[in-house]
Amino acid sequence: GILAFPVADRMSLYGKAGQVWWDVDADGPAGFDEHVDGSDWLYGAGLQVGLAERLALRFEYTRFELDQGSANADLDLATIAVQYLF
Repeated sequence: GILAFPVADRMSLYGKAGQVWWDVDADGPAGFDEHVDGSDWLYGAGLQVGLAERLALRFEYTRFELDQGSANADLDLATIAVQYLF
């Protein structure tokens, strides 16, 4: 889900939260082989800037906190995207 707040004409800040389903296969030396999967929460925030009526730029940061058994990782993702609404 995304919750947006307008801060200026054609500009808004937004927060998002949701769930991610993931699957990892790890292969290592000496026959090490492990398969782990799970579902965990994600959250993030961003800025959307309207360029035209149906075109916008989005700057976003998202964090995935993966925690399942022996698999623990925090993944950070920063993106810049072009959004076209049709």
